[in-house]
Amino acid sequence: MRAKPLPVLLSAFLLLSCSSGMPKELSDYLSRCSLSEAESSVLSGRVTYQDEAVDADGKKVGAYDVLQEANFDFEGKKAFRFIAGTYSGTLKLYDESSQVYLTREDYSLSYDEGRQCYARTVKKEGYLAMDESGEKVSSEETTYLAELPAKSEAMSFFFTSDNAGTFVSGGVYYADFFKNHSRYYQYMSIQDGLFLYTLKNVAFGDFSASGKAGTGEKGAVDETIAMNEKGLLVRMDQALRNFTTGVSSTAHVEASYVYR
Repeated sequence: MRAKPLPVLLSAFLLLSCSSGMPKELSDYLSRCSLSEAESSVLSGRVTYQDEAVDADGKKVGAYDVLQEANFDFEGKKAFRFIAGTYSGTLKLYDESSQVYLTREDYSLSYDEGRQCYARTVKKEGYLAMDESGEKVSSEETTYLAELPAKSEAMSFFFTSDNAGTFVSGGVYYADFFKNHSRYYQYMSIQDGLFLYTLKNVAFGDFSASGKAGTGEKGAVDETIAMNEKGLLVRMDQALRNFTTGVSSTAHVEASYVYR
């Protein structure tokens, strides 16, 4: 199960004029962040993802709503991970394994006392076509895991990819991402103890200065990401405006943690 991520649009826009001299205040903040510290200090976490897309007339054309919760008390056999997502319209989640546009996906991982192992259950519902034509498809699968693979799967709450060993991404741990993109420091700041990354009306698409072939679409984005001193995502707000299609989307992510 994947909690549908919001794209982090740091390197997709006109950011090529940035130099690498990150101010000491920012570099010191990032240097204090550690993935191992974040993983060991968090007892549980909760993240909500919401996004809504509207067309040029203001009509809703897509949405998704995802809740993710996790607990890491493996010693007490209380560890679990739970994700529930609903998707509609143009923001349906495409599942490559089943080639289905999902309208709902539920994932649960928890300890099974009777079997003395962890049970992972994945339920999916969706359609073979984006427009929901044809028969509705559904599936449910339960797999039993020993503690080590179950722990590895639960810890993907923090990250899902190590990007060929260079930095981790895909979960709630954001410090590596900002360390890897330190050359874009002018979009970063520290306010009220949080590390912030902010874009305001930044262009993307065919009039980007990247020199790469465009998609045929143009747009602009506002985006704010807030990260705490553990290197963990606190919130993300994103507004995308596609000038070519007339579609705009507004997204929000909110995360909270209980520490050991």
